[in-house]
Amino acid sequence: MRRQILSAVIMFVAVIVAYNVYALMATPLLEPTIVRRETRATGAEFDAARNAVARYQQVLAHYFPADHWSLVGTPKVVETDTGSLMFVLEDFSSDATGAVTLTRCAAVVFPTPRVEGRTPPRDAVVIEAAGGARLQFSEPLDLGRGKIGKPVWGAFPGELVIRSDMHEPGPQDDLRVVTRDLQLNESMQLVSQHAVRFRLGQSQGAGRNLAIQLLRDAGPASVDQARPAGIEWLELREEVRINLRGELAGGPLAPKNFAPGNAAPNPQPLDRRVDRSGRFGESRVRLAAAQQPVAPQPVAPQQAPRDQPIMLESKGPLRIDFLRFFASLEREVRVTQVNPIGQSDQLTCEQLRLHFGDGDGKAHAISAIDEPEVAKKQQQAIGRLEPYLVEASGDPVRFDSPARRLEAWGREFRYVAPTRRLTLAGGRAAIRYGASEIQAPRIEYRHPLDGEPRAIGDLAIAGPGSLRAVPREDDPGRVIEARWGAGKNDKPPVRIERDPDGRPALVLDSQPEIAASSVGRIKAQQLRVAMFEVPADGADGPAIELGGQDGLALLVERIDALGAVDLRSPQLSGQTSRLTAWFRRATGAETAALARKQSQGGVGGGLASARADETKAPPQVYELSSHEMRLDVGMFGRRVEPMSLLCSGDVRFLESRVARTGEQPLLVTGQQLRVDDLHMGDVTIAVEGAGPKAAESKRFATVEARGVQLWGAALKVDQAANRVWIDGEGNARVRLKQELFAGSKPQQGSGPTNLALRWQGGLAFDGQQIVIRDDVLAETAGDWLRCDTLTATLSEAVRFGQSGGAPVDVAAIDCAGGVTLDHRTQDAQGQQSHESARLSTLRIDRTTGDISGQGPGWVRSVHLASSTAKILATPGAAPQAPQPTRHGLSYLRVNFQRGVSGNLDQRVLRFHERVRAVYGPVLAWEQELPIDSPQGVPPGVAALGCEQLIVAEDPAGRYATAAAGRGRPASNQSIGPLELRALGDVRLEGTSDDGARFNAEAYTASYAQLKDVFVLEGNGAMNATIWVRQNPADPPATSVARKITYERGTGRVRVEDLRDMEYTPTNQPPRTAAPRGAPGLR
Repeated sequence: MRRQILSAVIMFVAVIVAYNVYALMATPLLEPTIVRRETRATGAEFDAARNAVARYQQVLAHYFPADHWSLVGTPKVVETDTGSLMFVLEDFSSDATGAVTLTRCAAVVFPTPRVEGRTPPRDAVVIEAAGGARLQFSEPLDLGRGKIGKPVWGAFPGELVIRSDMHEPGPQDDLRVVTRDLQLNESMQLVSQHAVRFRLGQSQGAGRNLAIQLLRDAGPASVDQARPAGIEWLELREEVRINLRGELAGGPLAPKNFAPGNAAPNPQPLDRRVDRSGRFGESRVRLAAAQQPVAPQPVAPQQAPRDQPIMLESKGPLRIDFLRFFASLEREVRVTQVNPIGQSDQLTCEQLRLHFGDGDGKAHAISAIDEPEVAKKQQQAIGRLEPYLVEASGDPVRFDSPARRLEAWGREFRYVAPTRRLTLAGGRAAIRYGASEIQAPRIEYRHPLDGEPRAIGDLAIAGPGSLRAVPREDDPGRVIEARWGAGKNDKPPVRIERDPDGRPALVLDSQPEIAASSVGRIKAQQLRVAMFEVPADGADGPAIELGGQDGLALLVERIDALGAVDLRSPQLSGQTSRLTAWFRRATGAETAALARKQSQGGVGGGLASARADETKAPPQVYELSSHEMRLDVGMFGRRVEPMSLLCSGDVRFLESRVARTGEQPLLVTGQQLRVDDLHMGDVTIAVEGAGPKAAESKRFATVEARGVQLWGAALKVDQAANRVWIDGEGNARVRLKQELFAGSKPQQGSGPTNLALRWQGGLAFDGQQIVIRDDVLAETAGDWLRCDTLTATLSEAVRFGQSGGAPVDVAAIDCAGGVTLDHRTQDAQGQQSHESARLSTLRIDRTTGDISGQGPGWVRSVHLASSTAKILATPGAAPQAPQPTRHGLSYLRVNFQRGVSGNLDQRVLRFHERVRAVYGPVLAWEQELPIDSPQGVPPGVAALGCEQLIVAEDPAGRYATAAAGRGRPASNQSIGPLELRALGDVRLEGTSDDGARFNAEAYTASYAQLKDVFVLEGNGAMNATIWVRQNPADPPATSVARKITYERGTGRVRVEDLRDMEYTPTNQPPRTAAPRGAPGLR
């Protein structure tokens, strides 16, 4: 209760006390007057007495009307030595039984001391007993010896009135108390069964069955001579009703924001069903219910007067203890703040206790045993005591303020006025404000004192407890909920702490959990919110105004979440040991940049988008974990925006749900992750590994997504520039639809494969091209490629931060600087071929199949081959009989000067300028055949020199081979059957398996492996010429023609336009031919 309410109650108590104390002490004060009446006074003494009475009547005239008996007669007046009491009676009598009868009597109490010769103080309290009094003592009065017996009983018949004009002129603070027929019994109790009515200014009250317990004077040795020494307690036992108006009606029950011009809400009717725990029957706070909307309360454009009356009622007694100085109301106590335009505010409980203390806020008490002057001490205390403690108890104690939509309930309520400390406890104590509610076993708050430079006081909330808050009523779907456990130490789990500099921090212990609809939730072992107390900055500023002292408000500085931190939101979940969020005011430049971005519609499409469409599931969901996280938050007026994120220690960022089924999720790992410009939408990301001295598993940062994996010491992403780069060494793995050296058309049996990349210099990716530098190595299961620089162009551009889109593939590969490549073909039976090459540059267009490169360079191929005839049989020799099929290795090497071109889809390669080639059988995959040898080529080997060499696959032969069932799946098959065509100054040299050597020259030469046919052709300037030598000692046989055709399978030679022939017969027998099927040119 507020001080004004308590002051009204204590004033009522004070005047009752004053009346009874001074009324009961009037008898001993009469003794001097009685003595004087029993003696014969002189005339001078009578004159002095009459003058004294006249002097007193001048004082009494300020308090009684002119026709009052105290002013028209000669009353008897007694004044205390201190001048604080003046007792006036009309007459008295006594008898031998100890009975004393007083006719009309009155008393005037002076709280403000009266000064002789000045106007009497207006705040004097007048106590008047119009019916007089009858008192019975245990023995007759012996006034001569000053002997008064023990009071046995007493009666004050008729009406008793206590009144005062108080301090202010006019009736606004006048006091009047009326009762009747007061009696004193042997237990030293004053009782009245009649009604008691009082009024103080505009406030008034009533009750019935008054009882006042008097204290016995402990001074006399005889109990029979005990006299009243003060008051122990007072009770008004029935029908207690107090109606406070005017200044006494101000307080926490009065809605101070209701003033002319301020609208008063018109709330919905309250549901007053309360269970034994003190909770509303329909109220169930659950953390998972954060999505349930709360209907906003309607507001009516009404106004409430400034001073509404307050009514106090109880069915039990009002008791005031004058030794321990407290007042209590019991049994169905109700305190009501009347609201004439809406529902009234109301406090209900079973017991309401008001404690009074000294001005410094300390409790005040008087010992009836140790204090010799109890009544005097009580009189002194009543003038200076102030209410300092209010206690209410019940099951439950309830406070309802529909005007402010405020409710509170519990089993115990406690308010310490000097310290402004409020406590609500017992059962499931709760406070509900509008749609917001807090519940806990104990809620304690101390409001800042006057002059204390604080925006917030002290808070302590026990557990387990919960909170439900709706920050904005115009957005009821945004709900914040929190809960916490019971706590394990002597500190409450929710509290306000202050650091050595006095700055406040809100601390939540015992597994606190906070959830916000559409945003997410956070759970930790402890949450700590550090704040500054700053001057209020108005409706548009970031400070939180709580109505603290000196216009101060709260500004959040930092939020720490400690221990097993778990984050959950529609798009992001995270785990860490420590999360720290720092808050700062945004600069002018940052505010302007954000405004420009918002006007362009650029915010919200990237990683900074904090809210998803609540009607749809977000396309991507992310998981983030690290040892520590730091979040920097900018305050743009009332709006807060995350600006940067720093994660340290075993960072893992995983896209746990992707936009399309089967799509590879994004995964980022490292030892440190930094994300900047979150508020701008387009972010910059830097992820780092632990460095070269760390374990291999922590050395590099990694990024995996959409078929691409990257490893690097430091990996950076600039979303605005759409750029990714790695400085220094690193690795990558790219998922390809098929082999690196495959063409644009899917091949039978070909499937996805991984391309591994390593480099020393760095990687740069602009969304379309990946450029890798310095000692680049690219590997697949059967291929590898090494160069100084590799550029991979994607099939379509990738926009970082945007999901969806068609899966990307490598469209083109450009290599430069010492390009070396190696390719192996394998199937279920093992390795089928091995190709390698070296050249200056290489380009592979995987969309068209085109391939090109610059020389000088070479190409080497070794493949598993089978044949049914010799490749290099001697021209003109008899055909050999068919032999069993043999398998072997065929070797081909081509050197070239200028470059190479071709098409992988068409399976054709062209070698340009000063081409030298060698072809023949080898015994091992690593064996080499000399391309130039003074001794000539080995048996079964052919050497070729020309200006251009075309190596192509015969399409008809490929399909025929596949149809006959003799071929393997195309992707696993080496090139063949072949068609070779040499152009420009063709030179041929070879040795057949039977030892015959031949040389040839022509302008063009060709070989069709499927037909097993060689063709030499000349042109106008050059003929086709062939020289054959069966034995080294024999002269060669020469044929010169425009065209020479040699069918290897039959040994037939056809000559067209023969120009010359030279043949020298020999007597030597022919050599034995080698078995058919030996490897040869194909």
